[in-house]
Amino acid sequence: MNMFLISVPVISAVLCGAGAYAADIKAPASIAGATIKLNGAVYSPGDVTIEQYEPDKNTARVIMRYSKQLMPRISGAAALTGAASVEEVYEGKVKPAVVTFTGQESRVYSGTVSGSLYRSSFYRGKEDEEIIILKNEKIEFILNDDDRSAEGTVNGPSELVKGTIIQIRTDKRSFIFKIMDDFGTKYFLKYPDEKTAVFEPAELPKDTENPNVSFWLSGDENLEEVMTADNPPPYIAFTKKLSDKIYEGSLFGWLYGYTEAPSSNGSTFPAYVIQFKERLLGITIVLP
Repeated sequence: MNMFLISVPVISAVLCGAGAYAADIKAPASIAGATIKLNGAVYSPGDVTIEQYEPDKNTARVIMRYSKQLMPRISGAAALTGAASVEEVYEGKVKPAVVTFTGQESRVYSGTVSGSLYRSSFYRGKEDEEIIILKNEKIEFILNDDDRSAEGTVNGPSELVKGTIIQIRTDKRSFIFKIMDDFGTKYFLKYPDEKTAVFEPAELPKDTENPNVSFWLSGDENLEEVMTADNPPPYIAFTKKLSDKIYEGSLFGWLYGYTEAPSSNGSTFPAYVIQFKERLLGITIVLP
């Protein structure tokens, strides 16, 4: 068979088919709760706030902000906007970036984005920041892999104080604990609608059936990211306000059970052995 004789029409057919397919892609109705891959970085939904998302056919106008506290005095931030300078990133009416969607495979939407990516890092009193102008840069949105909406419908409580009772439900269990000390518990409502929140308690109870097993919450199902400084937190989409003190919502992330073992590399820190992983489903918050 002469490959040169068939290569031109085959390539033409492939290109025409690919163009028609790309033109048929529609922007997802929502990117709430999506993991975003851009410019070599992965932005997890627990660390991301979507300030603006306006889909139109195969494009969308987007303003995304990212904030991550790694440890005291060490943090990072980013913003996807249409700003042309660092100063414009913080303006109240900053322009959005424009995403053009060109492909979809199951829950993964791919495309290009034009605008800018602002990045900053704060390390023990020293801040570095930069803005990268984007022109048709590759971007990917990985949507939730379940049917629950990651968009809240009611505003959540402004803070979780000492004495707040938390009930967490997974696909296999339910447990209750009280916030004994609000220091160290990560909870904040996301701007601008305050219907979703990041949640990462400072301390969780032990497994009642296996007291040697401790609990850990994570927004990531990748074991390599669990129990590290970069571990993304779970997040809440509030769905009900039963009273001024009782709130319910969907909880997105994972519950891990782990045990401690002696370190194999001579470190003074113990090794953590994952015993199980369960999907987080819901949360009830009862304020004191």
